[in-house]
Amino acid sequence: MPRILDFARKLFSFQGRLRRRDLWLFTIVFIAVMLPLRMMLTKALGWPYLDVRMTWCLLALNAWPSTAVMVTRLHDRDLSGWWAGPAWAWSVYVDVEPYLTLSPRAALALKIIYHLGGLGVFVLLFCLDGTKGANRFGPSPKGLE
Repeated sequence: MPRILDFARKLFSFQGRLRRRDLWLFTIVFIAVMLPLRMMLTKALGWPYLDVRMTWCLLALNAWPSTAVMVTRLHDRDLSGWWAGPAWAWSVYVDVEPYLTLSPRAALALKIIYHLGGLGVFVLLFCLDGTKGANRFGPSPKGLE
């Protein structure tokens, strides 16, 4: 039970550091919960599965825990949590992109920037190890010095 409470605290706190393992666990749980929830809401509300309203409803439901997890993972890399802002901007771009009227060249440039930025965020948060030992955001979540 204490491990579950500790994980729940990590979902809602912007303090401290988060290990890669916990980020992967959050992501797996997120997918396991959100996909069936999206399917149930699609049936209940009669909206298409990929409807923008559905995406925004689920984003609102998930915004706080996702941001908290991203910020604490950034802290583990010894980066400010404010770097989560550009990452959120990338996720919002997916929803607004169909409504933008851009030249084909500008649309292609934005897509390239979007995908390279997303790859960078993925590598930074999911692949690279955190700062060894304590940093300005607290002790190592691995318990190592």
